[in-house]
Amino acid sequence: MLLRLISKNMNLVGDRVDFPVNLQLSEIWNDPKKLLPYLREWVQIQRWTGTSTTYKDTIIEKDEFILFNSDSYKFIGFLVELITKREDNPAFTYFVPIEMARSVETSQQFPIRLKCQDQILSIRSAESNPQFFQTLLEHLTKGHKIQSANSNSIQFKPFSSKLEKSLKIKSNFLLGDGNTTNTLYKITCDDNTQWVCKIYRILSRNPETKMLKMLYEEGFHQVPQPLGLMNIKIHDSIFTLMLFSEHVEAQGDGGLPFWKNLNTQIAGWKIGKKIQPIENYCKTLGQTVADLHYYSSKINDALFKPENINKKDIENWKEKIRSLFQISYDTLQIEFNTNIDIRTRLNHLDTFVKQMIHSKSWDLLNGTMKIKIHQDLHLAQMLTTESSGKITFTILDFEGDPLLSIEEKFQKDPIFRDLASIHSAFHYIKYNALKDQSKMKYNLSNQDFINIYFQTLDSHLENDKKKSNPFQPLISFSKQWEDLCQKLFLTSYLNRLKTYKLNFNLKLDEATGFKDVLRNFRMERFVKELYYETLFRKSNVIIPILGLFELEQGASETRN
Repeated sequence: MLLRLISKNMNLVGDRVDFPVNLQLSEIWNDPKKLLPYLREWVQIQRWTGTSTTYKDTIIEKDEFILFNSDSYKFIGFLVELITKREDNPAFTYFVPIEMARSVETSQQFPIRLKCQDQILSIRSAESNPQFFQTLLEHLTKGHKIQSANSNSIQFKPFSSKLEKSLKIKSNFLLGDGNTTNTLYKITCDDNTQWVCKIYRILSRNPETKMLKMLYEEGFHQVPQPLGLMNIKIHDSIFTLMLFSEHVEAQGDGGLPFWKNLNTQIAGWKIGKKIQPIENYCKTLGQTVADLHYYSSKINDALFKPENINKKDIENWKEKIRSLFQISYDTLQIEFNTNIDIRTRLNHLDTFVKQMIHSKSWDLLNGTMKIKIHQDLHLAQMLTTESSGKITFTILDFEGDPLLSIEEKFQKDPIFRDLASIHSAFHYIKYNALKDQSKMKYNLSNQDFINIYFQTLDSHLENDKKKSNPFQPLISFSKQWEDLCQKLFLTSYLNRLKTYKLNFNLKLDEATGFKDVLRNFRMERFVKELYYETLFRKSNVIIPILGLFELEQGASETRN
């Protein structure tokens, strides 16, 4: 959908943009790069380039592939670069497949129309047309290559024969309404076979495809089965353009059952009511993450095989926390310049984070193992199903932590990073469920809700001095739900590792030491989320702030 285009000569008609073009249609048809100036704003507002890229004002063609050509329409695969005036913004090369059509019956499906001097040329993403996938796969699965004028090539690498057996494509469906970093399409064939195609827009190294293939071959089938890759070879470098994998039918993402469970309990909550977590889901989740780490630890690939953690690793991780928190802290001090309460609390967190960074429990990591973990394993990165009493979690998106550089995405990490991400996911579910109920059940404003939430954490206040509010006990109840879910998950995870006789050189039976190290990484996760929310979702910064306060409160209770 075209939400904000800035060209002066355009004409916005509903969700379509018309451009008057002082060219004959054949001039663009025979020289597609003349189309690019009219694609610039459209490319900028796509999720895969970021939603705040209007400062990028030049689009340059790096190469183009004629993917299909007929008298009525053609598919062009552009490699383009967006040039920015900002020095701190790296330049990326994007893969942008476009369909050009001479005459169409339903112009509403084409968000851009060029009103040439003689005819109208309609433009849209090539993936919107199921024939794009049909044509591409039919051509490439036969071992053919698509060559560009610059001698670059697109080729196919199969992992399974399933794609070739079902090549009559009936329909395609954009997943997530296009609001995903990489575009996802569900493809349905005539025999009702379904796949998912993930389109990697940015040409860069990516650990996902290799990781998925190795995990699946090792026997970890709680990921979608990878079926094949479409690669582009540029000189001596190969980049993945598309990943085809099996489609997994699911009831929702991994957080949905927990979300429903907590909301049901909050809606029917009364003082004295006992917590009822979905124990089987917590246990299965723990087993699934343990299985992921077990099979990852068996990988013998030079890039991904396990290594021992050393003191330099630990210092690097601690320095990264310092840096991210300082950047977030400085930004939020300005953001909350007039809010003395929040600024005071941020000062308090500054002290707490520094204390955690200097904790001696970090030394317990020295000599333990680091493996290729998921890096961003929250519950929305999973699909969940329940059939005949059997619960399954399928793990998605092995692209790495979005805050890391390409090199860091390939690094090995301690298992605690994945565990901390799951713990944090329960915190986000708890906060958002409480926030929704505070409006529906108690008619609280967002600020009143936050104030009451903080009061439950102000341990220095006597109970009778705290502002009395019926919502406070519900916050405590939900916190107990979070703690119990985390405990059930972690216990199941550790028990599963013991069945594999795998400990990553950690002393799993020494609960205090293990939990101390996990607390360090839970702090790291909240700091990363604080940094992310500060950059992209400032209305959410309060969630990791509250998470850090609760983490500190838990640490104090443990010491006492």
